[in-house]
Amino acid sequence: FIFGTVPFTLVDVQFSKSNPLFGCFAASNGNIYTATLSPSGGSYTVSSGILVSGTTPYPIRAIHLFENNKVMAVGENNYVGYWNGSSWQNFSPTVTATPNPTFNDVFFHDDKVGYVVADDGVILRSVNATITPANHTITAIDFEVKNVIDEIIDDTADVNIQCIAFGSRY
Repeated sequence: FIFGTVPFTLVDVQFSKSNPLFGCFAASNGNIYTATLSPSGGSYTVSSGILVSGTTPYPIRAIHLFENNKVMAVGENNYVGYWNGSSWQNFSPTVTATPNPTFNDVFFHDDKVGYVVADDGVILRSVNATITPANHTITAIDFEVKNVIDEIIDDTADVNIQCIAFGSRY
């Protein structure tokens, strides 16, 4: 993206699966911007606008863009938030493997099944997600804690998980 001089760092970018010319990006200033690509003479131009303006309580590390253009954001100090189109809902887990973990990435297969990864080998899996059937907006979600500790990796200080993605759900 070329915006000229901007007072922020790009943190994460996600494009819609059903409309690959539309996406969102998270910035270090706390805003989440929309990006629409328009084909123009063999190249693309970008128009952008603010989807969410600096309202998360902690710096965002990563976002997930749902097909209904809602956004799940994760970041520092145990923060998991969901932009429902008008406000942030705090879905930060009440129990984690370490105090106030830094969440580095988030990925959802669909509206209910998702994962969040963090420093110190922490992996969260969504459970008990409730959505509004008409618009697929998440109204409640919990996370169960997993981690990568096993007989080979025995110290969480050895593992900071930076990203997560799946090629297919099946």
